[in-house]
Amino acid sequence: DSGSSEMISAVKDKNAYVFDYVATPTVPAEGGPSMTRELKTQHFRTIFTLLPFKDNAGLTLVTITIQTTQDRYDGATKRMFDDIIGSYGKIS
Repeated sequence: DSGSSEMISAVKDKNAYVFDYVATPTVPAEGGPSMTRELKTQHFRTIFTLLPFKDNAGLTLVTITIQTTQDRYDGATKRMFDDIIGSYGKIS
C-alpha cells in the first residue's frame, strides 16, 4: 500500500509558485493484519519563491506551507488559506 496525492493547481503568481494539492499519507500500522494504514486526507497550499539576500549576495529559497485535513477544508478555512497566500508580497 502507498499513499496517494493529487495536484489541484500549480500557478506562477507575484514571482512565486503556488501549489494547491491533497495527499493521503500512509504510515506503519501498529498491530493488526495490515502493515500500513492511511491517515486522513490532508489539504496543502504551498508557495515557493527565491528572494535576494541583503546586499544582493545571492538568492534564498523561501517556502510557506499551510495544511489542514480535507474534511476541515470548508468555506472559512479555504478563505483563510486564500488570504494567507494572497498576502504574499504585501509585506516588504
